[in-house]
Amino acid sequence: MRNKLLEVLEMAWAGGFTTKSDFSRSHADAIAMASCRKLITTRTQDGDYGRRWLITPKGCSVLFSSKEL
Repeated sequence: MRNKLLEVLEMAWAGGFTTKSDFSRSHADAIAMASCRKLITTRTQDGDYGRRWLITPKGCSVLFSSKEL
């Protein structure tokens, strides 16, 4: 699961992915985990929610550190 979670964070960092994409369907469990841990979000800068998963600052620190997930 750790590898899938890192894949999700990498995709979110690289520009995000839509909530209904093939990637989202195939990584649903890892996306749920990342979202619950506040590593990714669909919240936009204006406070609304969109259709694209994006990495959070916390997600960046996990992605770019050797921290255990």
